[in-house]
Amino acid sequence: MVRAGVVKHPSKWGFCGYNEILDPPERYTLIDNDRLVAFCGYSDHKKFQIDYKALIDDEIKKNTLKRKPYWTESIAVGNQNFIEDMKVSLGALARGRKIKADDEKYIIQEHLASYNAVFDAKKCNLSAQNSYYWKTFHENSNT
Repeated sequence: MVRAGVVKHPSKWGFCGYNEILDPPERYTLIDNDRLVAFCGYSDHKKFQIDYKALIDDEIKKNTLKRKPYWTESIAVGNQNFIEDMKVSLGALARGRKIKADDEKYIIQEHLASYNAVFDAKKCNLSAQNSYYWKTFHENSNT
């Protein structure tokens, strides 16, 4: 939401990884913080949190935060075993989606059509053909 300009700092957006890493909820956590800390080469959670906060603050200060499509256009990102397990777990929801390898990370990429903001008459559910039904419904609901 920082990159989108909604907030100036991720701490101001309640539903993001930043807040979950720095102030993990006791229930319903989405991030396995123990694994994240270990994966990043730390053994001390507090040291990791301090360094993570400093990194994010520095990136914001330098205005170097850039959108990374592998995070924003993927269903899952991780190592090969994690992604293969995730694809099996998703079952039919992963049908037709391929696992892609990129710089030591693996992804299950979302269909690009999901991110298409063009709603022309051919793609949109609300079209000229539907206007009769809407008009009829609207007129009947007012009587």
